Amino acid sequence: YERPRRGQFLEGNILRIDDDAILVDIGLKRDAIVPVWDLNLLPKDFLASLSPGNEVLVCIMRPPEGDQDLLVSLNKGLEYKSWQQAETYLENGLTFEVEVIGENRGGLLANFDGLRAFIPNSQVAELRRRDSQSARQLKNEMMGQKLLVKVIEVDRQRHRLILSERSALQETRETIKDRLLDELVEGSVRTGRVTSLADFGAFVLSLIHIS
Repeated sequence: YERPRRGQFLEGNILRIDDDAILVDIGLKRDAIVPVWDLNLLPKDFLASLSPGNEVLVCIMRPPEGDQDLLVSLNKGLEYKSWQQAETYLENGLTFEVEVIGENRGGLLANFDGLRAFIPNSQVAELRRRDSQSARQLKNEMMGQKLLVKVIEVDRQRHRLILSERSALQETRETIKDRLLDELVEGSVRTGRVTSLADFGAFVLSLIHIS
């Protein structure tokens, strides 16, 4: 028998679901209890999807002492999986969408699978060249919108998760450009918008972003 440690993550099976607690079998001498204060932190849709027999990841919050209950957190288990997912996205350079849930002077706040992620002003395409007043107005208008982003930094210890819209859009443009170059043939006709003029010619935007 190995005594459970505070902060340890263990897999378990849900035995019973009550209004004020969930009973979980985590393979120890006594069953673990998810208290009501932890249940209140869980997303409502996730909580509604739980049923006896489900496998869940929990974090030890209070190891048992004498007759004390063994308390665990489902919410911490969800956070752990979300950090793992963020690291996977970073390692593989994946693009995905997030919803903007807030803003501050430095940028936007977004929801990443339950984690609060930060998108700096410099990493938001439409904010880069705006003054502070117009940027603040635009950020308010972006509340609830979804942005295509990539993970550019993950630091679990500092609870730091940084996303970038610029990196995601750049990769998307390069992918579309490569596909377009493969499709172009001599004599084909394309419609585009002139974006700027120079002594040696004109720049034409010939693509519309997929979003």
